[in-house]
Amino acid sequence: GSDGYDLSPLREALRAIRDRGLIPMMDLVVNHTSKDALLVDEHPDWYLRDGAGEVVSPSVTDPDDPSKVTIWGDLAEIDNEGSPDRQALWDYWADLVRDSIELGFGGFRCDAAYKVRAALWRFLVDAARQIDPGVQFFAETLGAPVEDVLALREAGFDYIFNSTKWWNFR
Repeated sequence: GSDGYDLSPLREALRAIRDRGLIPMMDLVVNHTSKDALLVDEHPDWYLRDGAGEVVSPSVTDPDDPSKVTIWGDLAEIDNEGSPDRQALWDYWADLVRDSIELGFGGFRCDAAYKVRAALWRFLVDAARQIDPGVQFFAETLGAPVEDVLALREAGFDYIFNSTKWWNFR
């Protein structure tokens, strides 16, 4: 939901975009939030925690040099698989997707899609298509290992974005 915010200006902007024959898309980030997000306090069981109980920051390893690890210290990693409250978490994401479609979005760029298992993406795609059968999902997989991209085959994405940096064009 909108949590009390007036989203009518956004709804009007999305309608104006659609009136011009365009389909507005939004970023869909389900693998992390900011560390100061309200959800960290409201749903502490939705987050990955370290041994001291602190939220874990997401990271990525350079596939060309595994000694290079980038950590986003201002972010908190969601535990979409192991959370003891997993169904409520997945339902939260599905509600966000449905609410976004009802606002007027027609597509989702799924940030770091390879960091989320295909089963959750399939759950969200199916929930979205019950509202709008034409809604489109775009998986962002820049820098992902090939096996992580292949693991998304069953997710239901319409498109996958990757980088030519790792392509050999054969």
